[in-house]
Amino acid sequence: SLGLLDEHAWGRAAQIAAAISAILAVVPIFLLARRLVGPDGAWIAGLLYCFLPATSRLGADGISDAPHLCLAAFAMWSFIEACQAFERPEMELRRALAWSLAAGGFAGAALLCRAEVLMFVPAATLVGALGLSPPRRARTFLLSTGIAASFGFGLLTCLVPYGACGVVEPGNAVQQRRLADA
Repeated sequence: SLGLLDEHAWGRAAQIAAAISAILAVVPIFLLARRLVGPDGAWIAGLLYCFLPATSRLGADGISDAPHLCLAAFAMWSFIEACQAFERPEMELRRALAWSLAAGGFAGAALLCRAEVLMFVPAATLVGALGLSPPRRARTFLLSTGIAASFGFGLLTCLVPYGACGVVEPGNAVQQRRLADA
């Protein structure tokens, strides 16, 4: 043995995964803030995230909080990008569908870490329903339904493989199956 796989290897692996997720989470936080409040606000949001004490705790603990935060932030950013593509005058439908699919995929992956991302689904639906002006809402109902279906497909793409194995329990993707008694 190389001495790498001792009894504490799983703990180090979990801490490394959490640390990488905590570091990567600054990317969607910056991009989301840039889209919502502009470049100056994005730098402030990124720096605040980096210097908050909670961030270092998230990255040091080998729990699912940091991966969940990273994936949920990517889901929110992707959803905002889908809304922006949908609201442009030229209505870039293919781009909106792609961003919505990505948002669903990120939300599904986040759901495998923790169940709190389930609050994102009704929030995204509400934003999508209220964000469109009334004349445009009537005209684009089928298109917004297509975007919602794309989001749902992305979400299910992450969850169906675990469901097929009988291990889906929101917030616990690493649950072990019981082996049949011999």
